[in-house]
Amino acid sequence: MKISWSEATAKTKNWEARYPWIERFRLTYYFDQQRDWKGKLRMRIVYLLQRNQLQLTILLSLLRPKKQFSKADYLFILTSNPAYLNCLIPIIATLKSQEKSIRIFTPNWERNKVVKRLQKEGLEDIELFTESDWGGQGIFKWLYASFSSSFAALWFLINSNTDFIQRNSFFQFAFSEKYFGNAVEETLEAHQHLIAAADHWMWESLFFHRAKNHPINSLVVQHGLIADFCVPLLCKQYAVWGNFDKELMLKRGVDERAVIVAGAPHFDQFAKLYAAQSELQAKKYITFFAQPYFKYPYLGPEKYKDTLLWLNTLQDKVQALGKTIQIRLHPLDNRTTYESLLPKIKIAEGSLSDTISASCLAITIDSAVAFECGMAKLPVIQLSNSFDRFMDMSEQYSHKVGSENALVKLVTELITENDCFCAEQKRQQDGLSYYLANPGAAAIKIIQYCEEK
Repeated sequence: MKISWSEATAKTKNWEARYPWIERFRLTYYFDQQRDWKGKLRMRIVYLLQRNQLQLTILLSLLRPKKQFSKADYLFILTSNPAYLNCLIPIIATLKSQEKSIRIFTPNWERNKVVKRLQKEGLEDIELFTESDWGGQGIFKWLYASFSSSFAALWFLINSNTDFIQRNSFFQFAFSEKYFGNAVEETLEAHQHLIAAADHWMWESLFFHRAKNHPINSLVVQHGLIADFCVPLLCKQYAVWGNFDKELMLKRGVDERAVIVAGAPHFDQFAKLYAAQSELQAKKYITFFAQPYFKYPYLGPEKYKDTLLWLNTLQDKVQALGKTIQIRLHPLDNRTTYESLLPKIKIAEGSLSDTISASCLAITIDSAVAFECGMAKLPVIQLSNSFDRFMDMSEQYSHKVGSENALVKLVTELITENDCFCAEQKRQQDGLSYYLANPGAAAIKIIQYCEEK
């Protein structure tokens, strides 16, 4: 049975009377309640594999000595999530150029992917460690953590009515708290600042939960568009992209002192890259920026599919005007799904910047790429087929259309009428600063804030 974010919050708060650290589990609990039976079955297998992998990691490190951490300025938590890496790597690179001391934690099962990305960015010489580097905590502590976590998982099943889907996931949260908690606190002692792109998944939440009562400065940097469940759970400060996101946070009850308007570090490069673009209206492609709504059906059953079909009609119309529709896939998308659903529409290849540079218009539902398009001065059209998931930017930034006919009409006007195209560009650029502060300098802004703490 699906539940709302407020219901998930209320339930986990009640359970915190028994286990205070359950607030760490809130988002995982919420997401799993949104899944259909196939998704629940898949995640039950995933959680079992993760649990076994965690236990194997611990067993292999039982006899290893505990790593001793020297003092460092910054501790980052990195996983292979592309949005998280894009968000944090510009900050890490800027800190490195300033010769600050940096250390990175990444889970064992994420290490190889994270290392490859760091190598690609020329950051491979930064010290990186995993949970294995905490070494063995002792066989008796392992037995105690295993027993108490199994008991906690049983208690959770009795009190949560989750049909066993989350037994192994909950066990991991409980076990990490019992087995690694003290090691995390010792690690925090060696650092001044803790930074991540989220504070609610298993490893991030373990660090941020322990940091709540620790003098370390803990900061989450916004990595994408903000939904209800993106409010900070455990961090002391949250760096948002612009005033729009700050207002969202305040409406959701976040203390104003905890919100920093910093900008989006990932977009710093785009502010410089597209500064000299011109004659956009003459470019060939109208690009739809996809999102993994087939994998995560938050919009409602078949809604994403029905909305994508509008592109078939649009393709027929714009071809007569010398334009071509193309799709830019999200990193988590399945290519074959789009190829079967929209067989006549090209899928963009190459880098994201190549795609944007070849486009005259951008279409999306609510992808954060809309802001990169804004830096390139591409007018952005948001599709809304009786849904709005993250944010409606149409009041100041995008144009929202709610039907196939409205989409065809608006695109035709923007392509064929220069005054209409230029007016939309001006409107967009006037509104961009409301959503993205400090264009080109967000990473520097975040570091300045940390240094002032």
